[in-house]
Amino acid sequence: MSRLVKMGRLWPTDARGYLINECGTDRIASPWTELVEVWKALCLKALDDRAVSLYLRGSVPRGEAIARISDLDGVVILQENYPLEAARSQLQAIGRHLQQRYQFCHRVETSALSETALQISPSSPAPGWWSSLLKTQGLCVWGRDFNPILPPVKPDRALVTYAVSLKDDLVQTLDFLRNLSPGQLNFDRQVRRRCRWICRRLVRAGFELVMVREGIYTRDLYLSYEYFARAFPQWERQMYKAVQLAIFPTGDRAGLLLFLAGFGAELADRTEGILDGDR
Repeated sequence: MSRLVKMGRLWPTDARGYLINECGTDRIASPWTELVEVWKALCLKALDDRAVSLYLRGSVPRGEAIARISDLDGVVILQENYPLEAARSQLQAIGRHLQQRYQFCHRVETSALSETALQISPSSPAPGWWSSLLKTQGLCVWGRDFNPILPPVKPDRALVTYAVSLKDDLVQTLDFLRNLSPGQLNFDRQVRRRCRWICRRLVRAGFELVMVREGIYTRDLYLSYEYFARAFPQWERQMYKAVQLAIFPTGDRAGLLLFLAGFGAELADRTEGILDGDR
């Protein structure tokens, strides 16, 4: 398996410890610029006048996207009465079309949510997951920009995302892999796709344990592994393999099942209860 290149950095914070959003339209570089413009146009055409905002998140608006490795991650905020499932179906079709046209982009994934998902409840002023995500790593490229009114975010339990659902994600993945027939069309491709998805979640869920302890944040897989390995040296080798599989996914179903049933299950047990302060 290919060796990893050491790269990454911790997210910067301001004087009060809040995470700084480093996204900017001037950071979107070629060849991603054209893809972003076409994505934006297709989303607006499909959703007619029901779109409130279009956001980019992740490495593309930070100017850190890597051809053939990075995804284009978008978020569409819709009017409250628009059916989300219909929108998600349209956005998935747009993603498939763009992936075929712009093959330097590993995947185009666009989430759809109602604008009510960004509202802060007076009884619970802490930011929700979507609010935290857009505040720290979202760039509004069309429509209303909610970021100026969203509360600032520190690297703490408010940003825990992957650890909360890791056990369910693991069960779902194991079931999917076990039930996948070797004679099925694109068998190898489906195993690799699911490998990449679940192993990224393993790495990021593991880092969230460190984030809550130390008050640091990163989106970089290698750096996530490094900080995790320092805190949990007994799992250093397994987490390194998880990063390898996230970047260079395998088509070996049997080997992947063994890895997930072992280290994956152990990590899922360790992250359970992270929001309750038990880890």
